[in-house]
Amino acid sequence: MADRPATSAASRGTTIAALYERHKDRLFQVALRVGGGRRSFAEDVVHDVFVSLLKRYDDLADTDDLGGWLYRVAMNAALTRLRREAVRANPMVRFFLGDLQPELPSPDVRARLDEGKREALAALAALPPRERVAFCMVQLDEAPLAHVASVLGCSVSYACKLAKRAEAALVRAGYQAGARRAPPPELVDEPPLHTPSLGVRYG
Repeated sequence: MADRPATSAASRGTTIAALYERHKDRLFQVALRVGGGRRSFAEDVVHDVFVSLLKRYDDLADTDDLGGWLYRVAMNAALTRLRREAVRANPMVRFFLGDLQPELPSPDVRARLDEGKREALAALAALPPRERVAFCMVQLDEAPLAHVASVLGCSVSYACKLAKRAEAALVRAGYQAGARRAPPPELVDEPPLHTPSLGVRYG
């Protein structure tokens, strides 16, 4: 059954709470992976998603695919945060703000990953923001290209180009289909909470 917000104002909070419980773990996985295993990053993204849901709840009364909508909002929120981080990493900005040490995957995430899986996550995290999001959506989650383009604010053809550019960068780093270092579909067989999956079912 598709998720659909209740039309009754009295049930609004209950419905949103139910949506949160149903989708929070999957959205956390998506954000944790895109954020390079950083727990605080993922928590902030999930917070942003449900703030957006609260603000736009009434406009979504006729939406049959809330799972897909929440996924796209999560990717959009993650992209916004990645872009902000990229600006802060600019040498001129660092000159005024002081050097910022890159944030590593959270200790509880690192503890669950072997060396190869940590390298795979680091390879994803090294991609530029738009390429990272495009690759995750297209190659790992099999999201429709039209939705990828909507998140990235570009044409479908350019979204495809970004995903292929990211894939080429990962191939140069040694991650390719059939190769020993190829990232597996999931970092663990049954990913526990706070361990990023490389592939998350879209929608």
